[in-house]
Amino acid sequence: QYQTAINDYTKAIQLDPDDALAYVNRGVSYDELDQYQDAINDYTTAIQIGGDYDAYAYNNRGYSYRNLGQYTLASADDAKACSLDSKYC
Repeated sequence: QYQTAINDYTKAIQLDPDDALAYVNRGVSYDELDQYQDAINDYTTAIQIGGDYDAYAYNNRGYSYRNLGQYTLASADDAKACSLDSKYC
């Protein structure tokens, strides 16, 4: 099911490479498959695109970093997510 979602989001990204939400959602699917580095890559791309999903992307990237044992990076992303949207505090 998550692999199907990854495939669908990949197609959406091919159609619109500036769709930050598609990157974030594909990242969530990678997280569910414990493919944390792939998730981090997608969250980072979403952040680079910018827009309404930055806080969500930082929050999720922090989760992925934490699962890789990269606690300093996770903490920095958690703080950034919180600064952008208080629901992540």
